[in-house]
Amino acid sequence: MLDYYRLTGPLADGHWFDNPLDSFVLPEWFEVAIERDMPDSPVAHDLERLRSGAAGYQRAAHWSSSYLQRDLYTALDPAFAGDLWQGEIGFTVYVRAVAAPDPA
Repeated sequence: MLDYYRLTGPLADGHWFDNPLDSFVLPEWFEVAIERDMPDSPVAHDLERLRSGAAGYQRAAHWSSSYLQRDLYTALDPAFAGDLWQGEIGFTVYVRAVAAPDPA
């Protein structure tokens, strides 16, 4: 499925931080798929490093679409959070943490 969304290259297992980027924009459905289907994979470890700040990024923004039955559907399966086919999807933006300039 990642090939369909052209995410195979940029989000290859275990290689998210090989070439540091200024930011990551992760689709909510991909984060859910990692947690649900690949919980102990290299890509899950990359996601944890990203979320925790250990990789040098901080969460800058998050947005997601909503619909009436969202709470019911996500209680059944978190992957039902968005409807990819209709463009209803959330994203989380992580930006590289910038060190404060030296006041000297």
